[in-house]
Amino acid sequence: MDGVRLVAIQLDNWKSFGSASIRNVINLAPLTILVGPNASGKSNALDALRFLQGAAFGHPLGDVLRGRSEGGREVWPGIRGGVVEASRSGQHDFALWTCWEGVLASGSSARVTHLLHADTGDDVSVVMEALYKGTEQEDYFFSHSRLCSRQEGWQDRRRWNQHRSSNGRRGKKPPDYAERGQLVARAGPRTQ
Repeated sequence: MDGVRLVAIQLDNWKSFGSASIRNVINLAPLTILVGPNASGKSNALDALRFLQGAAFGHPLGDVLRGRSEGGREVWPGIRGGVVEASRSGQHDFALWTCWEGVLASGSSARVTHLLHADTGDDVSVVMEALYKGTEQEDYFFSHSRLCSRQEGWQDRRRWNQHRSSNGRRGKKPPDYAERGQLVARAGPRTQ
């Protein structure tokens, strides 16, 4: 896709945002201005975007929330509130859905939806990550869950292989980045 842009984000149990509801969806235009009273979630929405940016750079999710230093130099400032305040009060997980739109080589537009479901219990880890065509959860490019990624049961393997085979390639289970608290779908090399 060419000229890809973020068109919507849904925040479930992220900081002050509650569980899935239409109020948790923020539609984005090429220029979006967040307006609202103090403590209404404007900064928390921006923190979610920054969290996704850090994850896309390949930082472990715990480091994205807490911050990361190397050789005494801060390479990633943590998200406000760190791990403790990433999930809504009383929760130990959150999910961030992002919808992206771009133009294909054929000239038609396409949408993809990315889901990141993270657990903030003992340490930050990926519960599930998926990339869907459009906004339907049925037609996916990949779906990876720590609940089914262990040796004994990659339950989506059959559907994953069918999808990949339909594209003329033999499918493989994505690397188990969830164990390291990293994402499977991430941006290319970081440019400074």
